[in-house]
Amino acid sequence: MAGDPDGARRTLAAFADRAAAIMRTAAAQREDLATVGSTMNILVRVGQREHRIERTHLPEPELIQAAVMLRPVVFLQKDPVQIGKVLNAVGLLLLDAPQPVRDYLRDVQRQVNKLLKAERWVVMVGGPGAPEPTRLTDVEIAELWFDAHVWHNDMDKQWALKHISEDECLISASVWVGHRILLVRAVQQLIADLRQAGHLSG
Repeated sequence: MAGDPDGARRTLAAFADRAAAIMRTAAAQREDLATVGSTMNILVRVGQREHRIERTHLPEPELIQAAVMLRPVVFLQKDPVQIGKVLNAVGLLLLDAPQPVRDYLRDVQRQVNKLLKAERWVVMVGGPGAPEPTRLTDVEIAELWFDAHVWHNDMDKQWALKHISEDECLISASVWVGHRILLVRAVQQLIADLRQAGHLSG
């Protein structure tokens, strides 16, 4: 696609179709998408001195549907609709745009790369025979779970999660899905804004 405006336009058209499909998923329709998995409810019963901490996650069917739709956009580096390729296609079509617009796009590209790697918490896990605890971030847990149970039936990834509870996996996966849906939505909006401003045609 390098130096190929028609290829860049095809990339944006393919992304538009995939992004629209992602936004039709049940997960993308949720009002609490930005907070699901990352908020806690602490319940206290006065007099009984009982408290309980609850973290919620997306229902598993919603997780699976969204993860399958998101995978080529945020995970598969060679896929035409991968978010990095999409932003590069936008850049190719902005060659005649004012310098501040092109600078803004480069800043967006840097931010997207950071956000895709951003972790929110770390879980230290250990087990019998383990010389030292294993450190897993929420992003690593989510991607291990997807590889183990959604994208593939990866036995090594299943083994890597043997000391991680199912709830922890589903919570991490929920945050992963919600975060990436919001990123896709932001890129959709960026493309729409650039078109409305007359910087992006086709």
